Order: sequence, then structure tokens, then C-alpha cells
Amino acid sequence: MRNNFRFFIIATSLIVVILLFPASAKAASILYTDAIQAGQVIDQDVFLVDDEPVIEGTVNGDVFIVGSNVTISGNVNGSIFVIAQSLSISGEINGNLFAAAVNINQLDGGEITRNLYGVALNLTTEEGSSIGRDLFTVAISARLSGETERDTNAIIGAWQLFQIIRDVIDNNLIGLVPDQPPSTIANIRYISYPNSSPHLARIISGQLSESSEFPDWILTALLSLLNFLIVGSLMLWIFPRRSQAWIAKIQNRPLASAGYGSLVLINGYLLPVLVLILLIGLLLGLIYLSLPSLAWMVFFTGLGLLMSLFSLFLIATIYLSKAIVAYLAGTLILSLFAKKVLKYKIIPLLLGLIIYVLLASIPYMGSFIGLVVTLLGLGSIWLTLRQPLDPVVFSDDTESE
Repeated sequence: MRNNFRFFIIATSLIVVILLFPASAKAASILYTDAIQAGQVIDQDVFLVDDEPVIEGTVNGDVFIVGSNVTISGNVNGSIFVIAQSLSISGEINGNLFAAAVNINQLDGGEITRNLYGVALNLTTEEGSSIGRDLFTVAISARLSGETERDTNAIIGAWQLFQIIRDVIDNNLIGLVPDQPPSTIANIRYISYPNSSPHLARIISGQLSESSEFPDWILTALLSLLNFLIVGSLMLWIFPRRSQAWIAKIQNRPLASAGYGSLVLINGYLLPVLVLILLIGLLLGLIYLSLPSLAWMVFFTGLGLLMSLFSLFLIATIYLSKAIVAYLAGTLILSLFAKKVLKYKIIPLLLGLIIYVLLASIPYMGSFIGLVVTLLGLGSIWLTLRQPLDPVVFSDDTESE
């Protein structure tokens, strides 16, 4: 069986190489340069690497740019991908612009036919510039005076970034369904800077509708409880014995569970960022080596795998960890006065989840409770990953998987 599997891997690899070879040979037509001078017309994709890459002519293809001070004053009939210190746009981009830079400046006359996706410390769109579709950006400061045909979706300012990170962390730690929209800025009318605080943006985005707090809280609590209950029920149904092992770890090694849980939580958010940076670097490197087909295949395969693993991590962090601790708490409570109902595993799970949702809804205290529960749950999962299951764990009515 193992030999057949090895043969399959080798044969598949050979087929992939054979299929990619013509594309790679064709990819040798990619132009590698530091500038497209005025009057030049390039009918192929372009890769620009230099301290000061310049596009003054016309490019009929996609453009990849890595440099310090990037200037685009010509026409690009395709999309542009930029990693730079400073990006200046006064020409026409008949595609999307994907940019990560310290400063992004769309000057008067600069035109982007489709979307602008930008991550920057400072973003400026001057009056007379235009974006044909949507603007998506994350920036510390911004001055948006240009025209955006459709929607502007932005996170502007250090405080807004802090709020977004805080909301994400709180939602992941507590696991409650948000009772209000996240702190993003959508459909901005304009952004101005008060003279007293030039680093802060004042956002005018219309009136917010008022709603009753108590009905909203009830709806939030019920939706959160339903989410936890679904995941917890699946946990007990699909992994009955493994669930008992997780609970036993928390009972027998609470400090170790919390310690390992903190490591899992930190690395669970840090490693995906590092892997994404690695994938982007690998993508640019393979494109530079005239292997665009292989570059995009590796990038999207790696990105898909990364997203799948990160989704599993989020499920474990947001829902599964709470279900584990809630089931333990409900079982301990019912064992004091109603042991007979413990054979119905859904009852202690439901009791524990109701208690958790109520406690997690308390301001400030809920965040602390959510953190402790998350660390205990993640740590117990980690401690049992490579350990054989004990024949007897948490309760006498343990089922076999």
C-alpha cells in the first residue's frame, strides 16, 4: 500500500512538472526591468524591482512591483501588485490595485478603473483622482478627497485599529455573537482632521438607528447559546471518548491546560501571519524566476490550506473550548443533586452553556472569564493530541468512539 502511494505521488509530480513546463517556458516572456519609459508599449506582464521603479509608458498586462519609491504615471491595462515604501499614482490603471506601502498617494488625474485594496500608514486620494468601483483600506491616517464610484470600506486611525483588534479578540475569547456591527467604517462621506488632533480622523457616516438594548441582548444570548450548543452536541456525538479525555485534563491538570492554552492561542494567531508572509515571498520569488504558473499554484494551494487550518483553530478557540469547559461545569453541578440526569449528556452541556453565556455577557468580567475558559479548553485539546486515551476518564458512563 505504501509503495503504491509513493508511486502515485511520483507520477503526479511528473505530470505536474510536464504540464507546467510549457507554461514556465512561456513565462520567460515576462519583462524584468526597473522602468517603463515614456513612449514604450509592453504587451506582456512586467516585474519591476528597483529603488525607484517607474511606469511612464503603457503596459498591456499585469505588473508586479517591489521597490522603495514607486511612480505610476503611465497606463497599465491590467492589475498592479505593489510592495513599497512610497507609491505615487498619476496615471491610469485599468484593473485592480493591490498595494502595501507606508504612503499611498493617488494624485490629481490618477485613475483606477476597478478597486483599490490598500494597507498603509498614510493614504491620500487627491481631488481629481477617481476609483471606478470600491475602496478597501486599512490606514493609520487618510485624506480622501478623490471620487469613489461605489463604496468606501475603511479602517482609519490607530484607535480604530485598536478597536477592531479588541473586538476580534473579545469575540474570539468570549464567543458571543456580536450585538452590533464591528468598528469598521463603511460608506464614508468624508474624512477631515481636527486641528487639535491631526492624527485622529473624524468620520461622518450618517445617523445610526437606535434600538432597544434588552431585546438585542436576549437575541444575542440566544444565538450564542445555539452556536455553542450545536458545536458541543457534535463534540459529544462524534468524539464522545475524546471529549471525556479533554474534560479529564482540565480536572487533573488545570494549570498545565491554561499554560499550554496560552501558547496555542498566541501561536494560533501569529503563525498564520508568518506563513502568509512566507507565501507572498515565495510567490514573488517564483514569479521573478519566470515560473508564474507554479507560483500561483503554490500560493493558492498554500493559502487554501492555511485558511482551512486557521478556520479549524477558530472553531476550537471560539466554540469548542467553551463547550468543553461548560460540559465539565454542568456535570460537576448536576453531580451534586441530580446524578441520574448525567446519562443525558445534553443536559449538563446545556446547563453549563447557559451559565457561561450569562457570565460572559457581564462587561469586563466576561472578557476575563472568556479568556480563562478559552485557555483551559485549548490547553486540554493540545495535551491530548498525542496521548493515548485512558480506558477510564471523567465519568463512569464513558462511551467508546
